[in-house]
Amino acid sequence: MYMRKSGTYLIGILIIIFCFTACVSSSRQTEALERAVEEKSVPAISQKEAFESENQTDVLLQAEFKVEEGPLEEAIVDEEGVKITPIDWSFADGRLTVLYQVENQTEQSIVIVSGMGGCVNGWVIHMGMNSVELGAGETKEVILTQIEGYELNRCGISQIHNIETSFMIDFLSDHVSYHTGMREIKEKSLVSGEKIQQFSENTIYRKNGLIISAGSELKERTGAIVQPLYIENEDRNKWVFVNSRLSAMNGERLKENNILNLEDSIKIPPGRKGLIDCILYIKSENLDQQPPRNIEQIEIEVSYVFVGKDEKIDVQKGASKETFVITYESTLFHKAEN
Repeated sequence: MYMRKSGTYLIGILIIIFCFTACVSSSRQTEALERAVEEKSVPAISQKEAFESENQTDVLLQAEFKVEEGPLEEAIVDEEGVKITPIDWSFADGRLTVLYQVENQTEQSIVIVSGMGGCVNGWVIHMGMNSVELGAGETKEVILTQIEGYELNRCGISQIHNIETSFMIDFLSDHVSYHTGMREIKEKSLVSGEKIQQFSENTIYRKNGLIISAGSELKERTGAIVQPLYIENEDRNKWVFVNSRLSAMNGERLKENNILNLEDSIKIPPGRKGLIDCILYIKSENLDQQPPRNIEQIEIEVSYVFVGKDEKIDVQKGASKETFVITYESTLFHKAEN
C-alpha cells in the first residue's frame, strides 16, 4: 500500500475504517477490509504575493476537472474465477468515481476490496477503500474506486488518461485472500504513451534513479502553506520509499515537538511520480504558533531506500540521506508592522 504522511495518513485510514464499518451491513466485508489495512543548496525560488493573504481561497479546490471520455471497457481482472471490468467513470461533487461490473464465477461467496493504493496519470494518488460482497455466481455493477478532486488537483491533473489500482479478493469459504497487484484502466481515446502533468520545477537532486524537484511556487492546501516536493522513481524494477521532514527555517533548527517537524513519507512504484507537501505554516487558532515575519530559507532532510515489491521497508538500514536548502527571493508573509 502507498504511504503518505505517516502521522496524518494513519489517522485518515482509521477514519476510513470507522466510516466503512458503520455503513456496511455485512461483518464479513468489515473483516476483509481490516485484513487489507494490515496487509543540497539550490537557486532561489520566487513566490507569488497571493499567499500573503490570510484569507486566500484554496484555488486548488476550485480547479475544473474534465471527463471527456470513459474508460476502455475491458476486463482488468479475469482470474481465480473473478472478473472485474470498468464500465464508466464520472466526476461530481468534488470526487472522481469509477463504476465496475464485477462477476463472481466461483461456487462460494467473495468480498472484493479496492483502494489498495493506486496512480492516476502516473502520479501516486490516495484512493478511498471500498468493498462489495457477491454470492456464488452473482454479478453486480458497483462503484469501487473513489478519488477526491483535491488529490487530483494537488498533482495538477485536470483530465484522466489512465488509472492504476489494485484489489484484494477474499474467498469466504476457503478463508483465502488473493491480491491482484496493480491493474491499469485506460481512457478510450488514449492512443499511446503516458501523459504526465509537467510542473515548473527546480531539480535539487538526481542520483541513483531518484529525481527530487522543488516546486517553483508555494501552494496553499486547505489552511496550510506548503513547499511541494515532486519525486520521480526512474528505476523500472524497484519501488522507492521516501521520507522527509522540515528541519530548519531561516537558519533556526526546529524543535522535536514542533508540528512542522513531523515526518512525511511516500512509497512510489517503478517509473512513477509522487508528491510530498512540506508544511511551512498552518493557519489554525488551535495551535500555539505565530506566523513568521518572513520565510527566507528552509532546510529539508530527506532519506530514501529502494525495495522490491514485497520487501519489508527499513529506512534505518541502507537508506541514503540528503539535506537540501531552499532559498526564497521574496518572502511569503508581509513583515510585521511596527
